[in-house]
Amino acid sequence: MKIVLFPSSYPPVGGGVQEVAFRLAKEFEKKGHDVTVITQRYPRRLKRTETIEGIRVNRILFPNLVPSGFGISIWVKYALGLILAPFSFLRLLWLLKREKPEAVYVHFVGIGSLYLLASRPFVNFRLIVTLHGDDVEGLPFRNRFNRWLLEKVCTSADFITACSTDLLKKGREICPLIRQKSMAIHNGLNLEDYQEIKRFEHRVPYIFAAGRFEQKKGFDVVIKAFRLLREKGCGHDLVIAGDGPELENCMRLAERLAIPYSPPGERALHGRQSIAFWGWATREMMRSLLAGSQLLVVPSRREPFGLVVLEGLASGTAVVASNVGGIPEILSNGCGLLVPPGDEVVLAEAMERVVRDKDMRETMVTAGKKRAQDFSWENVAMTYLNLSGSNQPPR
Repeated sequence: MKIVLFPSSYPPVGGGVQEVAFRLAKEFEKKGHDVTVITQRYPRRLKRTETIEGIRVNRILFPNLVPSGFGISIWVKYALGLILAPFSFLRLLWLLKREKPEAVYVHFVGIGSLYLLASRPFVNFRLIVTLHGDDVEGLPFRNRFNRWLLEKVCTSADFITACSTDLLKKGREICPLIRQKSMAIHNGLNLEDYQEIKRFEHRVPYIFAAGRFEQKKGFDVVIKAFRLLREKGCGHDLVIAGDGPELENCMRLAERLAIPYSPPGERALHGRQSIAFWGWATREMMRSLLAGSQLLVVPSRREPFGLVVLEGLASGTAVVASNVGGIPEILSNGCGLLVPPGDEVVLAEAMERVVRDKDMRETMVTAGKKRAQDFSWENVAMTYLNLSGSNQPPR
């Protein structure tokens, strides 16, 4: 079968959507399907066309057709986008006619989805759309166009999926008409990557957190909770991997709280009970950092799925995470502790409880590894492939 994956972005750009699209592409290919990726060309320095691990990747600059603000530079950029838009559409149409896909899988409803919808009268394919988070949860912070686009894409699609039941519920509230053609499909793991992990060796036991430094990820909360642990003489370090717009603010917060810390690129910490802001970590390094830690903390204020939670379970790490979004759907059967988001006091209490109780940690690790077995990419890919047939799966 010929398949086109249509994510909002694709590796080498990092992120959850990109990881899902990459893993599905590889699994589809492994099962003998002809897979092509069409995605937004962002950043612009990326090649228009290339092959990544055997997968053909085509990037098109899809200009936004609604101005994103006011000012001369914004309107000049908008005008240039309007000039470019027809050429972007024609290239997309040419690619689709060349590939003749039987199914197109959209991952994250973005501006490119509008161009894809415009192509449907000219190319026949089954459209499966997967909601990933900010395309639904971010709507209150954007304009009416984004809501219209989400509703239009979802009602036009043959089937809708979401990465968690919680996110699917929110999508159904916005677009009630999708109720009869939607289901949740959790993200997965390549379990082979977690069979033998080289554990990161640190001079003292450490607590780990990872993700993009954004307000919704709640890293400020775990830093405040870590200060409470220091006051109790817990003796652990805190290592946080990732980058993003809130990194500087988090380092300033550590400074205000009088917590010694090292910025990205500096591995030597100033003393016990300090914070290491690791910076961006490769997939291999992430697994090593997870496996070497005594505890993974996921303090998110919003989290559509929580892939890092799943990675922590597979790595053999105890997990404390916010009771939000898709996280409770992963942490079941005693494999982790759930805490209310934004409460550093309760978070600190849960963290202390886990790091001081070895038996509890071991019980959580055993249950976590067992739970991770339910999330293989092979099974996830098969569920997606079933949607490309003429019959809808049972709800």
